[in-house]
Amino acid sequence: MVREIAKNFRVFVLGMFVFLSTACFVLLARNAASMDGSAVMNQQQEHRASHVMPTTVYMAVSPPEVGGGGEEGEIKVTENPHTGFQKSEQPRLCTSIPKPRTTEDTPSGVKIIILAAMRTGSSFVGEMFGQNSDIFYLFEPGLPLHNTLHQRGAVFLQPLFIDLLDSIYQCNLTGYEYYFKWLSGQVPEALLKKAPSVYKELCSKKSSNSSEFECGKMTPQHFMRICMNLNKVAIKSIRISDIGSLLPLIKDKTVNLKVIHLVRDPRGMIASRVLAMNDIKKTADKVETFTDDTRASLIDYCWNNLHNTDVGKNLPKFQDNYLLLRYEDVSLDPHEAARRIYNFTGLGAVPGNVSRWIQEHTSAHVAGTYSTSRVSSQVYQSWRGRLSFPTVKTIEEVGTCSQMMQRFGYLPAKDQEHLTNLNISLLSDKVPDVNREMYVI
Repeated sequence: MVREIAKNFRVFVLGMFVFLSTACFVLLARNAASMDGSAVMNQQQEHRASHVMPTTVYMAVSPPEVGGGGEEGEIKVTENPHTGFQKSEQPRLCTSIPKPRTTEDTPSGVKIIILAAMRTGSSFVGEMFGQNSDIFYLFEPGLPLHNTLHQRGAVFLQPLFIDLLDSIYQCNLTGYEYYFKWLSGQVPEALLKKAPSVYKELCSKKSSNSSEFECGKMTPQHFMRICMNLNKVAIKSIRISDIGSLLPLIKDKTVNLKVIHLVRDPRGMIASRVLAMNDIKKTADKVETFTDDTRASLIDYCWNNLHNTDVGKNLPKFQDNYLLLRYEDVSLDPHEAARRIYNFTGLGAVPGNVSRWIQEHTSAHVAGTYSTSRVSSQVYQSWRGRLSFPTVKTIEEVGTCSQMMQRFGYLPAKDQEHLTNLNISLLSDKVPDVNREMYVI
């Protein structure tokens, strides 16, 4: 009996040692000299072997196929990097141990993030910063992290992404080799969209007589110099589903993050998303088919936006750092939206070149699923001519979408005629003001 107890005790001690050793490794790995794609995967594999308490993480998953192949419980990662993230009860990686910082260690300018979902106008709103040469703007910096993990069948872990964001806002990406490899592999046109300030620094014409551009290799030193010189950092991302994960960046006085929460009518969002996915997959799916994937996307989209606005508007730490912006209001008056955004972020007056860009890109239509040039006052309700009334009612009744619509001032359609008559608005003038005290602490 004594030997059995001693044996069990040794097993317990050994287990605790493995657990603590693995946790310490994960916490300290952030400061390693190199963190390329292989290192990220190694962390993921070691993490799975450890006994970390489960919590909610987010990952891109394919809907289950009836009668499909694969092992029971197999996680299938989507091939499309733009797919919304679903919830999964999986262990999560620890973020790095907070390092003591002072304001001298980080740029003093404003730090901004556009919190959005796919097909809600975030690319257009992001360009309001991207067109400003005084702002260090990055488009979807979580994409290379997603791709690195996806290639190895791993899930997208938000703690890793938040850690990346923190490093970007500190203008220090030493160790993120996979990110620089991804940036350096972009063609000039793509780099101009994803990191315009980097493009201006590293790209030039191949020759004086050439119209083609070529770009140099991106390094941590380049990144730090450009970022620190511009001082103000703005990021657009569709890869954060829970605004609460940004709380450490808001509480950190060296970051003091400003969050722009962009929402869109779920009926218009899902109609646009189906078209975009058809363009990517070369399919001809219709919203009327209403697949399990479509339903799951709507359930997450509506619940996440309700939760995020409740937290953003009511949690004291967020209130001065949170701006709710409807896609429809941006479409109806993009210049006023830009004024609100610049006022909220403390950037002052909207620069003349940004105003000109807005005017040019909202008064003419340029074809393309991801084009940012559209007649904005018309396109925001184009879904009303593409969806049938039964489909619209189905969308309105999925999950918490009816509550989400009421919360943000989206009015239900009464019948087919009411739906298609564009002279009848399905948008309230203002977002209803809901006063809650559940988040007061």
